[in-house]
Amino acid sequence: MNEPSAPGRARTPARPVLIIAAVAVLVLLASLFAVRAMLGGSAPDAPGGLSLSADGGEVKAVWNGVSGADEYLLIRDDGVVVYSGPDTTAVDRTAGTGDHRYRLRAADSGRWSADGAESKVTVVSGWGELGPLAAQFPRLLPQTPEATGWQDLTCRSMVRAMPAERGPSNTGSGRALVKSRMHCFNSEMVIQPAWMTSKDATDQVFTDISKNASPESIVWRHGTGYVVESEHAAYLRLADRDDVVFTVLLDRGGRRELLDVANRLPIDE
Repeated sequence: MNEPSAPGRARTPARPVLIIAAVAVLVLLASLFAVRAMLGGSAPDAPGGLSLSADGGEVKAVWNGVSGADEYLLIRDDGVVVYSGPDTTAVDRTAGTGDHRYRLRAADSGRWSADGAESKVTVVSGWGELGPLAAQFPRLLPQTPEATGWQDLTCRSMVRAMPAERGPSNTGSGRALVKSRMHCFNSEMVIQPAWMTSKDATDQVFTDISKNASPESIVWRHGTGYVVESEHAAYLRLADRDDVVFTVLLDRGGRRELLDVANRLPIDE
């Protein structure tokens, strides 16, 4: 005969207990794997081997790749990001004249490393923020402030607002149409290249010219534009780009002379 159970003590079947314990272990393991999947692996090592060289107004950077990294940031001075991408080389065309500091970070699927060791370089002559504009037209524009361009053009930064940007308030019309602009000149002509913010900005410039002057429409070697003979000026836009405007000014001459200069501009790369 089976012995009676002791009063007040209920016997717990062993099998359900084992099942509950196994389920708890599986839940714990699943949680650990889920957390690991969300957090991913560790961040990559900080990049090293950063080598810099200044060539005219450009700074060329080369560094060692980091295992597992899919993106690098090249940072100048106090936080200006001059390159973001997968390569281990970069060119900074916006460094102005003077001493500069550069450092790197590496990323693996969005996990960023610490900053790599800082490197320094001295730019003897550089355009700074005008560098990207000058680099687009290397046969026309000088690549450093001390050099000269086509027809011995000397170039400077131009900060004067375009008519469409002007207005009664401290911020003018409140419409920024130009990214960067240069004033280039020699004894016979003035060339003013402007890198516009958008096609709408370019359209606005030519709309204003058509309203406020007596323009004559022209077709030149690289596009279309207006000639305003009373100003000895030609306003040019490109057929294959909608974010650049060239202004040509002559001391003397009309439509024929302005078109001759426009057609000789070496703006094809």
